[in-house]
Amino acid sequence: MAGGRGGGKSTGALLLVLRHVEKYGEKARPLIVRETHKAITELEEQLDSLLSVAYGKGVRHNRAEHTFRLPNGAIIECGQLDGPNAYKKYQGRSFTLLIVDEFGLLADRRWVDLLKSNLRGAEGIPLREVRTANPGGPLHALIHQNFIARQLAWHPYELDGETWVNCPSTLIDNPHLDHEDYKRRLRAACGNDEELFRAWINGDWNIARGAFFGGTLDEKVHMLPVAWPYPITKEWLAMGAPFLPSMNSRVAAVARSICRRAYRSGFDCSKTLSAMPNSLSVMIPRMTVSGTLQRFRLHTT
Repeated sequence: MAGGRGGGKSTGALLLVLRHVEKYGEKARPLIVRETHKAITELEEQLDSLLSVAYGKGVRHNRAEHTFRLPNGAIIECGQLDGPNAYKKYQGRSFTLLIVDEFGLLADRRWVDLLKSNLRGAEGIPLREVRTANPGGPLHALIHQNFIARQLAWHPYELDGETWVNCPSTLIDNPHLDHEDYKRRLRAACGNDEELFRAWINGDWNIARGAFFGGTLDEKVHMLPVAWPYPITKEWLAMGAPFLPSMNSRVAAVARSICRRAYRSGFDCSKTLSAMPNSLSVMIPRMTVSGTLQRFRLHTT
């Protein structure tokens, strides 16, 4: 369940938990995890409200152990998952449904992968994992590559022997929000990062620029005023692309790779650069432009 902010993904995941415990009763053992204790506590309170409506006073909520015991014998557990110490609490135990809320905010996916070994249940109970995520977090690139870009939404696909389905949503799908007010809050949270704002609103995961530079990039400051006016030749590339040292080393490597691929494909790299104002040209701060052009002219005259 990966989409924009405010799409109701976490609530949807809790409703899946409710359906699971209602269907499988005393055999159901769902586990819900998030990256921090504070975050899981907030989700736990939402689940408490939901279960109270469904089962009334028959729900026993142990806040110290973060567990819910239901009248039908099902047990739901909530917990933190931010590293090896947190994982030790679940090691060797069995669960029938795993909910990883805000998967994209985790710093390391390995602990989620280890939790897969805890999915064990009686015959007849399907074991299931559900992940929710928003664009722009630490695992943004991994989620996009392994899930979002692999298949269209709502179409099942195979990944490491498992069947997955991408189920996106945006705030437009959530009738319980004041859309305009929420958009204003998201824009304030994004600052100058227009790409991240667009991703949060539309659920668009194609935001490598926003994921790389975060809120530090401002097009009004860092974008060249005109398209790149100089031809880029093979000789120029062989000299190491003189303007690239002024860039971040990782960015420079990307720029060289794009130019070389463009030449191998028969394209004019100068046109390639000018056609990408939000990627390469934006990466050269204005304070380095004059020095960059001077070095470039020395190598092209």
